Amino acid sequence: MKPSLIPLLLLSAATPLAAQESHTFPTANDGQSRVEITSIFSPPPPTGFVPLRIAVTNSTEADQSVRIDTSSESNSGSSAISSFSINAPRRETTVTELMAPAFSPPVTSGYDQSSFNIDSSAAGSTNSFRMVSSGLGDLPCVAFSTALVGKNLDDINNGASSSGPSSWHYQNRAFASSYEPAQLPSDWRGLSGIDVLVMTTDDWRDLDPARQLAVRHWIALGGQLELRSAAPSTDLNSLGLALDGGAQPDGDARRGLGSVRLTPWNGIALGSDTFRAYAAGNDRPTPERVRHNSGVTVTSLLETIGPRAASALPVGLILLAFGILVGPLNLFKFAGPTRRHRLFITTPLISLGASLVLLGFILARDGTGGRGRRSAVIYINPDDHAACIRQEQICRTGVLLGSSFSTSQPAAVSVGAVSAFDSSNPSLSFSNSTSNSNLRCAFNSPTDLSGDWFQSRSEQVHFIKTVTATRGRIEISGTPDAPSAVSSFDFPLDSLFWRDAADQWWQAPSTVTTGTPTLLAKVPAIDLSTFIVARAVSPKGRWFLATTSDPRAGLVDTLPSIRWERNDIILCGPVP
Repeated sequence: MKPSLIPLLLLSAATPLAAQESHTFPTANDGQSRVEITSIFSPPPPTGFVPLRIAVTNSTEADQSVRIDTSSESNSGSSAISSFSINAPRRETTVTELMAPAFSPPVTSGYDQSSFNIDSSAAGSTNSFRMVSSGLGDLPCVAFSTALVGKNLDDINNGASSSGPSSWHYQNRAFASSYEPAQLPSDWRGLSGIDVLVMTTDDWRDLDPARQLAVRHWIALGGQLELRSAAPSTDLNSLGLALDGGAQPDGDARRGLGSVRLTPWNGIALGSDTFRAYAAGNDRPTPERVRHNSGVTVTSLLETIGPRAASALPVGLILLAFGILVGPLNLFKFAGPTRRHRLFITTPLISLGASLVLLGFILARDGTGGRGRRSAVIYINPDDHAACIRQEQICRTGVLLGSSFSTSQPAAVSVGAVSAFDSSNPSLSFSNSTSNSNLRCAFNSPTDLSGDWFQSRSEQVHFIKTVTATRGRIEISGTPDAPSAVSSFDFPLDSLFWRDAADQWWQAPSTVTTGTPTLLAKVPAIDLSTFIVARAVSPKGRWFLATTSDPRAGLVDTLPSIRWERNDIILCGPVP
């Protein structure tokens, strides 16, 4: 995988900050050439992507090449792998920001124990080290800036592990991570493994525009940003955060599918009881409480594909016939007592024939490729000209001739296998009766994926997040009593709702097509249950909601051989 490079001409490599775990290895025998690998979050998050800062100092007179291999492994035996190649020009220090994937269970009752392994290869030698990921029980993965925790991170994590259930104490896992704000990733994927990002208002002001944009995209995809302020007069507007619907009485403000919270801070480093604020109401979802973004439950998604047809009887009959043929008929008729040498011919032929019959039955029943259903919530921010997409999909596969696929934009992808079909209580896990539970998933590049993302003859669920550029938006014109809506999206909208500044809802009476003004009708009330589950409704303010089944709305295409029989898409966002 070719990373983005930021060549810097420095006299020496930057010294890693104390808050971050860093490892240094020589790349030549001159005593100066080296590679420094620094985890932006220490310890690294257990899911999403692990952002790494790679500083390669090449003091030699020849160009160097450094290879970085990463592997995130869970206790269940599954892993996510990736490789990067960094070119280091002679007599320069090259700083590279890498997004290394962590194996991400989409549905779990707690964080799966995981480790993160890194191999660094240069000049014929390889050096390795291992990091233990954060994540404690069902608590969210929280990252604090160094200005907030100082040297108290160990006390905070010890307080969490000693105050929770006894199992937490033996997990040897950290509740929280720390980071240096100036080193935050400029790619939203580097924040995808963090549930709550906590920093001071000064930390936020000091971030460069690229890092602020990455944080805003992460919030729009569902992240929670907490800003601690020592100045009572500070508000979110003064921080330059464009929020949906304005600040709420409890200090929260919505942005897309996430939120921003501004709270006072006394300027003293946080203490050991900090975790208590995140222990109630913020725990990670368990399978029984999972809801898909579009308001479609896991049960509904599974109902689309239905239970797999029973195959025990046909397979049993095929095996019975094989047993009769290869046994008594073969032994006493095809290769009788005087013709035993024929067993060397008849037995392989019978076995081959039975295999072909069984393969033909599988192909006739399951076919090739697969079918499934997709749902998505897409937040449209006209200020950033960005579409922040959260997509879920479930599919049943037949015989697959390949499992590699490409996405149009870099995405965070997680995969799980449906272990049992029960329409009243579906179960998602990393094993089922037809496939290997040890999934090995590879990111060959930010957009090229291979491995066990899709497996033959199985049911699998995928959660996908991505951000893409868009010029599409909803514009409102006309009078306050007779507003009209114009869509610049290049696909039709099956339904459209708009809320004005007075919190009055309006509805398009029919399908909204591109560029055609549509007169809206006032509605006394609308059923927002699906949209609320999807977190697609801001608390107040000018806002639009729309639905469509057109995949051009922004659905992320994955394996080409899967036939998606239904698409449920919600678009939402502020209206200027």
